[in-house]
Amino acid sequence: MSDNFNDILTFHRGSIDEYPAVKSLTIPKSMAHLFEPLPIFPGVENLPPKDTNAERKSKTIRKRKFIEPVELEPNDTKKPRKPFSIVNRVSRVIDAPSLKRSFSLRDRTKVSVPANKPTECQAPQRSRRSFLERNYLIATNWVDTIAEPYSCYSTAEIKIQEAIYTLYRTEIEYLQDLEMVVHKIAKPMLRLDLVSPDEYDTIFSNIEKLIPIHENIIVRLQQIKCIDGTFGEIVTPFLEWIPVMTEAYVKYCPNLVFAKELFQVKKQKQTFCDYLEKCREYEFMRKIDFWTFLDSPRSRLMKYPLMLKEISRLGGQDRFALDSAINKIEDIITVTDMRTGFAKCDSVKQSFQYLTEAQRLPEIESSTTLHFMGEMRNKHNTRLTVFLLDKVLIITRATPTKSGTIYHIHRQPVTLNDLEFENIPDSNPGSFRRRSAINLNRNLIRFSSKSKQVNSLTLQCHSDFDKKAWMDALSSAV
Repeated sequence: MSDNFNDILTFHRGSIDEYPAVKSLTIPKSMAHLFEPLPIFPGVENLPPKDTNAERKSKTIRKRKFIEPVELEPNDTKKPRKPFSIVNRVSRVIDAPSLKRSFSLRDRTKVSVPANKPTECQAPQRSRRSFLERNYLIATNWVDTIAEPYSCYSTAEIKIQEAIYTLYRTEIEYLQDLEMVVHKIAKPMLRLDLVSPDEYDTIFSNIEKLIPIHENIIVRLQQIKCIDGTFGEIVTPFLEWIPVMTEAYVKYCPNLVFAKELFQVKKQKQTFCDYLEKCREYEFMRKIDFWTFLDSPRSRLMKYPLMLKEISRLGGQDRFALDSAINKIEDIITVTDMRTGFAKCDSVKQSFQYLTEAQRLPEIESSTTLHFMGEMRNKHNTRLTVFLLDKVLIITRATPTKSGTIYHIHRQPVTLNDLEFENIPDSNPGSFRRRSAINLNRNLIRFSSKSKQVNSLTLQCHSDFDKKAWMDALSSAV
């Protein structure tokens, strides 16, 4: 057996040479049959490898019965689609790659930083950095933008430069908000059919035209910026820029009256509210109310005289020219206030509901200014809304509707030429503990007619401050 040891231990896996330890073993005869060689068939060494899972799967598929596709008839119903909620639509539209900034400020004090876009279904991750810092990384103080140490400048020079830089920095912030309103809120709102084109023009007016106007003043301020970071004379850029911005602001600010009315009506729709709520989750809104951004042009216009007066007070600029620029901006504010008053008066006159034709006085139609309006109560504790126009006093009752608030005429209107008013002193000014004394004996004003055509009426104001405001408005109007 030892002579045929190599032949007996020849396996199909290999030769006995692969097992040197087995050669030295003595195999008993009773176990010799276990080491008999396996039968080797021709071509056994070229057998294919075992089937993989993918090949088994493909073989199983081949065995399945083939089913020919059937074409659907034109009248067949389509496969039901999942509802496409307004939230997903807002995410798709706001995150669209086409909504990119159309204006960039190239300056060494600001660096463009790409922002991570949120996913379609998830709310964007909020960052502690503001929207301005995320896009421009502009320094808050002027001393942080200069290369030289601020000790090289005097205290007066630093204050002047800080005041000018505050004007420059806030201008960039304001421009950023304008672009955000147009490209991130207004245009997606129109694309989602949340507002019609006419409603879009009413709510947003000419806000898109304000963007190039403020790009202009920012470029002008950059041109007067020296290499060392200091600003030169700012009077000339502002005097040249004021005529450019006048027409746009005179049109935009009075339109806010009608924009707010329509905005309140649109807020009654759930889809519109969901859209604004979804936008508010994004960091570019900074959790600020949408109307605050729409009112920002009017607020910005009011701040220009204050900032220019501060620069003039600190010195270092041509005060005569600065005063001229301030006066021109204040004239623009006066015109916008006057036209805003006209718009408010027209809006109020359109909301009046007359019970009889005798209440439709010609003085109401010819009135152009709303001096004051507010809520009062009569002796029955009924809420009444009183309007003081430039020619007539109107007492109404407000009724909210889906299309806005309607004011029903409660009493015959009284012209200011025939109006008499009386300040009734408080009968018990110290009785704040008694609820009845507050409701019946405080903050009373009596209205009556000189011709006695209208009965007198005593109304109560909400507070002492409200009563004083009414008395001042009545004294100046009558």
